[in-house]
Amino acid sequence: MEHQAAQILQIQEEHGWQFDEAAAWELASSLEEELRQLSRVLQQRHPYVPTSTFTPSRNDSSRGYIKGCKFTRITSLNITSRDHIAWTLKEHYDWIPEKLSTKTQKPVIDEVVLASLSIPIAAEFARALTIKKTLGMMSHGVNAWLKLCTTSSRIHHHCSTATNTFRCAHRKPNLGQVPSDPKYRKLFIASPGFVITGADLSGIELRCLAHYLARYDDGSYAKTLLNDDIHQVNA
Repeated sequence: MEHQAAQILQIQEEHGWQFDEAAAWELASSLEEELRQLSRVLQQRHPYVPTSTFTPSRNDSSRGYIKGCKFTRITSLNITSRDHIAWTLKEHYDWIPEKLSTKTQKPVIDEVVLASLSIPIAAEFARALTIKKTLGMMSHGVNAWLKLCTTSSRIHHHCSTATNTFRCAHRKPNLGQVPSDPKYRKLFIASPGFVITGADLSGIELRCLAHYLARYDDGSYAKTLLNDDIHQVNA
C-alpha cells in the first residue's frame, strides 16, 4: 500500500499545483504593508531597545566617548525579534515570563504565549510574528511558494511517505502547512476541467491503534476517540 501511495504522490509532484501567482503577489504585498504599518506604530511607542554596554578605554570626542564612563548601546525596535519583544514586555509592562527555553534560558516568545497575555501590545507583536512567518512561506523564504512556482504557474512540491511514522513529509515547498484561511487556500486552484476536494484523516494513527486494541478493551479506546477530547484525555 505504501508503494502504491508513493506512485500516486509521484504523479502529483509531476503534475503540480496550479498557482494563482498574481493573487499571491498582491496578498504578499498587502502583508508587507501591514507589517510596515505595525512597525511604525510600535516603534513610535517604544523606539529603542538596549543591545550591550561598553566602557571606553580612551576619550573620543567624535563619538562622544569619555574614558571609563560606561554607556549602553541601543538599536531600533525590531517588532519580529523575540529578544526585543521580551525586553519590551518586561521593561515597559512588568511582564514576568512563565516559560523559559531549555536551551537558551530566554523567555519563550511565540503567538501562543503572546495570545495568552492581557497586555494589549502583545496581540500586535503576535500579529507581526504571524505575518513574518506567512511571508516566509509565500515569498521570503528559500522554499517560498512564489520562488518555487514555475513559469507555467505550477508548484511541484515533493511529498514522501518514507518517514519513521509512515506519515507524509512535505518539501520544496511544504504544502502541508498552508494556512486554513481561505485567502491562502484559494491561491491553489484546479486545472481546467478539474475540481479540488479535500479530506482530513482526523486522528488516523490513534484510530488504527483503537482498531487493534478493540479485541482487548471491547472498543473502549475507540469510544473515547469518537466521543471525548483525546487531547484532554492525554493531558
